[in-house]
Amino acid sequence: MKRETRQKQAIAEVFSIEERPLSIQEILEAASKFAPNLSLATVYRNLKILVEQGVIKSVEIPGHASRYERADLEQHSHFFCEKCDKVFDVMYDLLSIPKRLVEQFEVQRHNCILYGCCKSCK
Repeated sequence: MKRETRQKQAIAEVFSIEERPLSIQEILEAASKFAPNLSLATVYRNLKILVEQGVIKSVEIPGHASRYERADLEQHSHFFCEKCDKVFDVMYDLLSIPKRLVEQFEVQRHNCILYGCCKSCK
């Protein structure tokens, strides 16, 4: 049995507070408030463990560094701000599935990334 370290608890706590996918740097900055001596290597190591445990999952934006979010969220899409590089969850399906697609395929999940400018950068 592995023990829960203060650093791992701090990183996990960030995901209970933040409501969007986070970059490694954002995780480090937020978790450092709970564990001041947290290092980048410790964040990487603990993220790997949390992903393996199914607590968080990776969000891949082509051409950009991975982001991470809670694994227990409903299926959803993402919005990538091209000005500030932040990723936001889109918890409702903006794209209605055409009837023809539904007739030809059994859609089990989707991966949709919307690109543009967030409200803060507008």
